[in-house]
Amino acid sequence: MSRRPDGRAADGRSGLHGLALSGDGRRLLFGSEADDLVAGDGNRQPDVFLREDTGALQLLSRGADGRPGDAPSRDPALSGDGRWAAFASHARNLDPAKTAPWSDVFLVELETGRRLRVSRGPAGGDGTGNSARPALSHGGRRLVFESHADNLVPGDTNRAADVFLYDRTTGRLRRLSQAADGGQASGHSTHPSISADGRFVSFTSDAPDLVPGDDNGAPDVFVVELATGAVERVNVEGRAGDDTAVELAAGRLRRSSLSRDGRHVAFLARAADARSPADDAADAHLAAQVYVRDRQTGETRRISGDGAGGPADDACFAPTLSADGRTVAFLSRARNLHPDDGDHVADLYLHDLASGRTSIVSCGRVPGERGDCEAVALSADAGTLLFASRGSDLAPQDDNFTADVFLQER
Repeated sequence: MSRRPDGRAADGRSGLHGLALSGDGRRLLFGSEADDLVAGDGNRQPDVFLREDTGALQLLSRGADGRPGDAPSRDPALSGDGRWAAFASHARNLDPAKTAPWSDVFLVELETGRRLRVSRGPAGGDGTGNSARPALSHGGRRLVFESHADNLVPGDTNRAADVFLYDRTTGRLRRLSQAADGGQASGHSTHPSISADGRFVSFTSDAPDLVPGDDNGAPDVFVVELATGAVERVNVEGRAGDDTAVELAAGRLRRSSLSRDGRHVAFLARAADARSPADDAADAHLAAQVYVRDRQTGETRRISGDGAGGPADDACFAPTLSADGRTVAFLSRARNLHPDDGDHVADLYLHDLASGRTSIVSCGRVPGERGDCEAVALSADAGTLLFASRGSDLAPQDDNFTADVFLQER
């Protein structure tokens, strides 16, 4: 997908700054550092591109004059119906009213090109901090993002990143990461995801006051029901009221993913049985595993394993749940997840929740040309996969020896 008009490989890395795929798999977005994907792109900055199923490619992160953004753009998001796109950008030439150097979140109607900067203060001014990682509901009415800005809503004085909801119909901006008593969260809340039906939002937070009894001293994954404001911690074992917290993987491993109806949540966590074989000490690093929580039954299942009940023998990341709630995609450097894998290159795996079967997708087999997978996106039924890989043996004419974006139809 990240190819030049002549079919050759691009001159820069693609996919490392985000991927997005419409529900029917016909439209996709990706970030790329390449300058030769479209004419006139010479900014030497990460940009966001839109690829149609017709093969047409356009630069999405550009000003009204058609020029590419004058600063990096990343974190593309796409509504399930493929009509709306969002991304984050530091560029100042995407909105004439933008003067601050911070990253902003933009919403674009793809049919008309109409663009709106949503990370603005009540008076329409610049935010006072970076806003990033947008996610869209199926119809694009609701958009969630994280922000360090403290002037997007009144009374934001917690000096922490928060999760916000923008309603395109009403124009209202609302902070979702609130403490259980209605006050401000006392920690950072990031990496939001929204269910396709727009009813539920998941995010990660190290704030201990979002729900009562959160005393594990670690980041957790939460789901908020937008209609009621009810917040639930989901990285737990057992039913509410009798929960034993599972320690969430830290750092960049904070992403979670929701099914269309918000019933299922995929997330990363560390577990006591997930010790890396290279570590022998009692306090050894525990490899991040992929879990799925069924919020209706209260069941939490680890789905990254060797088929015999054992965990992945190396870290997993980027859990992505299909909208229909049947398939989980994730990346891992583990060697024990599939018989066709025997190295520590990060591969793309698909796990069928109904059958329990795990398959490997990105398993090119040309010696010396294997490369890590870096990101993944799914169509609504997981029939179409979009992923970024550094491997050079997955498609013809891939001779740029860097990360590219690939689409596979199952």
